[in-house]
Amino acid sequence: MAKYGTTDRFTAGGTITEDLLHEGAYVPANAVDNNTGTHWYSNVSACPHWLKYDFGAGVTWAISKVTLQCVDGRGGNAFTVNGSNNDSTYTQLYSGNRIDNNSVQTFTFVNRVKYRYIKIIFTSSYYGNGQVNVTEMEAFEGIYWGGNFLFNLT
Repeated sequence: MAKYGTTDRFTAGGTITEDLLHEGAYVPANAVDNNTGTHWYSNVSACPHWLKYDFGAGVTWAISKVTLQCVDGRGGNAFTVNGSNNDSTYTQLYSGNRIDNNSVQTFTFVNRVKYRYIKIIFTSSYYGNGQVNVTEMEAFEGIYWGGNFLFNLT
């Protein structure tokens, strides 16, 4: 089993933004506030919708694990995780699907490149109008030694 850091890099003082401004209490910061009582909702429109985290000038991380928690029936289904250092050219790091429930779901992938920006793009939604909900999301670094993942021996 691969090893990952234990510090959620989405709570390290960066800035989170979204594709379309959602009015009211459902702001992007709710997706990274460690409070399952708050949520981010995208605008009511067709996918894709995205959340982008900027770690800040001079701060980069090699993200290799993402967790997502969404509300039943309103979460994103298909999504990609993308990294960039200039906020214009992105590299896809992961592509997958969430199961439609409100549990924390973990997605791991190999990535040895440190990026300033991580963008999660939801390309489909479980909700009929295309709206996406995220209760919480986290990002962690993979731990590498000599270019390879460290593995548990147990």
